Amino acid sequence: MLQSRLVTSFLFVICLLITQAKGDFTLIADIEYHTVAGIDPNLLSLDVYIPDGADGSNPVMVMYHGGSWSSGDKAITGVVHPKMEYYTQRGWIFLSVNYRLTNTQLPAGHPDQVTHPTHVQDVARSIAWIVENISTYGGNPDRIVLVGFSAGAHLVSLVTTDESRLGVHGYSAHDIDGVVLLDGLYDIPLRYLWTPLPPQEMLLVWGTDSAEQQDFSPALHVGPRECTPSTLVVHQDHPVTIEQSNNYANTLIANGYDADIYNAVGMTHSQIGGNLGNIGHPLTILVDDFLADLGSNAGTCCQADFTGDGLLNFFDVSAFLNAFNSANPSADFTNDDLFNFFDVSAFLADFAAGCP
Repeated sequence: MLQSRLVTSFLFVICLLITQAKGDFTLIADIEYHTVAGIDPNLLSLDVYIPDGADGSNPVMVMYHGGSWSSGDKAITGVVHPKMEYYTQRGWIFLSVNYRLTNTQLPAGHPDQVTHPTHVQDVARSIAWIVENISTYGGNPDRIVLVGFSAGAHLVSLVTTDESRLGVHGYSAHDIDGVVLLDGLYDIPLRYLWTPLPPQEMLLVWGTDSAEQQDFSPALHVGPRECTPSTLVVHQDHPVTIEQSNNYANTLIANGYDADIYNAVGMTHSQIGGNLGNIGHPLTILVDDFLADLGSNAGTCCQADFTGDGLLNFFDVSAFLNAFNSANPSADFTNDDLFNFFDVSAFLADFAAGCP
C-alpha cells in the first residue's frame, strides 16, 4: 500500500513538472514527436505553450532554435522569451522544438555522429506531428507559422523548399501558412565561394562533398510552385548575411513565392534572435505586420487554381495538364518527384473540393 502511494505521489509530481500553468498560459513540456532507440528523448521533443481559452481556432507559431546545428535547446531563455509571452497573450499557440545535433567532438563517420540530412528530417517529422496533433491543444492546423533563428532559420527554409522532406510524411509547404527566417544561411557554395574554407566543425554538419553541400542549401531547392508559404527574411547588416539573404529572397520571388526582406541595421546576430517579442521593438512590429497580412489572406490559396484568378474552370485543368506533360514541379501534387496517375487524382480531388 505504501509503495502504491509513493508511486502515485511520484507520478503526480512528474505531472506537475511537465504540465505547468503560468498566468495566462499552460506549458506542456517534453512531448515526444518521434522516438529513436538510443537517442535522448529530449532531442526529439517539443514544448507547447497554450493560451487560456484556446478553442481550436488559435494560430500556431513554431520556434526552431539556432546553435550552428551542434548546440542549443528549445527551453533556452533567449529562444522562448519574450516571444512566448508576447504571442500567447495575443492568442497564439507557441511551440519550441528540439532536433538532433551534430557532436563536434566526434569524427565524421562515427556511428553516433549526426550529419545532414538528420537535422532537417527531424524538423520535418516535428511539423508533421504538429499538423496532425495541434488541434488537440487548441491550435488551428491551417494557421501554422514557422520561425527559425540562425541554424533554425536554415532548417525551416530547407524544409519548405526541399519538398521531399515533408513529402515523405504526406505533407508539403502548402501546409504552412508563413515562414519567418531570422539571420540564417541559405547557400553553402555561395557562402564559401570567395572566402576561406569553412571551419572543420561545419564540415561535420554538411559534409565535404559538393553534392551534399548543395543538398544542404535551401536556395538551391527553390523551384516554381503553387501556394507556397509567405516568407519574411530578416538579416543583420553584414556582407555575408546581406548576400545570403538577398540571394535567397530574390530566388524565392523569381519563382513565384511571396517574400519580403528586412535589413536589421544596428542589430547583432544574437539580438535578432532575442528581440522578437519585445513590445514596440521594430523587429516585433515588422513580424506583427507580416502575420497580419497572413491572417488577411488566410484560405485564399488554392492549389488547383493554376491560373491564380480565384476561380476553378477549364483553364485550370488545361494549365495543370500542360504542367503535367512538361513535368513542371507545380504539377507534382504528391510531392514524390514523379508524374503519374496519383498526381492527376490529387489535382482532381482538389479541383472537386473547390477553393476556400
